[in-house]
Amino acid sequence: MLLIGSDEAMTDRLFEHDRPLFRRLDDQLVVRPFNPAETALALGGGVAAKDVFDAQLVTGGLPELIAHARRFSSVTAMVENSLSRPHTLLADVAQLNLAGELSDSASARLVLDAIGADEVGVVNFSAVAATLGGGKAAETAVTRAMKVLANVKQIVAVDFPGGRLDSRLKRYRVADS
Repeated sequence: MLLIGSDEAMTDRLFEHDRPLFRRLDDQLVVRPFNPAETALALGGGVAAKDVFDAQLVTGGLPELIAHARRFSSVTAMVENSLSRPHTLLADVAQLNLAGELSDSASARLVLDAIGADEVGVVNFSAVAATLGGGKAAETAVTRAMKVLANVKQIVAVDFPGGRLDSRLKRYRVADS
């Protein structure tokens, strides 16, 4: 049997004690993304180091995305093209990765969408809960989703006004912004 998966932690769990594939792993091959030197080779000669690192950051070193990037004059052009249409390789890969990361929590994706949708302004607990319909059920869903997004996956950052960790006035943002 050949088992292919992109979530190493989940794959490892399949082979733990009391799991279906315990003691059935013969060999494991982990395919890693390209490093910057391999990305430079894949992009072809004459590419400036800055452009190689831009490509590395945007594509994550995924060979298929790097091959796709070669069709454009720059990585910026690829990103602009990819974000101008709903289904492009870059957008679809991002969606699939996000779906894989958040597959165990249905409301986590909705909460992340609510946090990421507000470019400017305050995103607090009440605002996020309101996007899920409000009420106790929504508050519970947001609380559970925040544990996954902020503590486990570290996709969401929690900011405390004035640095007071005991404050109930938490602000949420996507961690890389």
